[in-house]
Amino acid sequence: MEHGDTHKIYHLGYLGGSGGFILLHFLLLSDQYFKNIFEGQQLVDVIDRQWNILDHKKWKHNEHWPNNYHSLDGAGELDRILFHCNPMMEDFFHNQQLTNFMHTHKIPFNKQVSRYLAGELACKHVWLYTDMHSQNQLAWYKQAYFYAAGPRKFIDDLGDRTAEWQGMCVDKQNIPFLQQSDLQIKLQDWVNRPELLVELGLIKTVNQQQITLLQRWKLLHAPQLLEEIGIQC
Repeated sequence: MEHGDTHKIYHLGYLGGSGGFILLHFLLLSDQYFKNIFEGQQLVDVIDRQWNILDHKKWKHNEHWPNNYHSLDGAGELDRILFHCNPMMEDFFHNQQLTNFMHTHKIPFNKQVSRYLAGELACKHVWLYTDMHSQNQLAWYKQAYFYAAGPRKFIDDLGDRTAEWQGMCVDKQNIPFLQQSDLQIKLQDWVNRPELLVELGLIKTVNQQQITLLQRWKLLHAPQLLEEIGIQC
């Protein structure tokens, strides 16, 4: 399948507990990105199921993962998002995960994919992050990332996992991605002011569907948790 060169490819990456899925869905609702990336499921249905969370400790049970190959290979001139959670450097910046996926599934390297893997298509790398305290609180609330392996005690001291980024303590796994990505977005910054995504050139405007989704996402969190991590209810 051949495509023109007018669309851009955005790598969106994050570590667990940093709000990756809400940003992905928010961007897809702009209608500026190719969104037939959920194995034939419609975006509106994916969103409705994923955010129908009755028990926050089972948050991850509702996740519907996009297929990066379908995002890249789909027809049309809309921009593309390749989604990366807890990636390795070689996956996020050098496409190794996609290459391995295609080899494993015996998928032919068509013109679009071959040009992408050869670095001939315009790409931007966007890294979503938050401070260490907020990431720990969100991960505990959702039983994700540090706590995904099963019930365990809340980790009070993550000092050995932290590093400094722009005056704040962050998970040190963020640092190489923050240093090398084209855009760095803090969770609280865009959630509290979605227009930031317009200023960064990721969307043209903020629509009502996006605002409704963001409010729905906030309501899934305890108000005291949002207040503690600096997100406006």
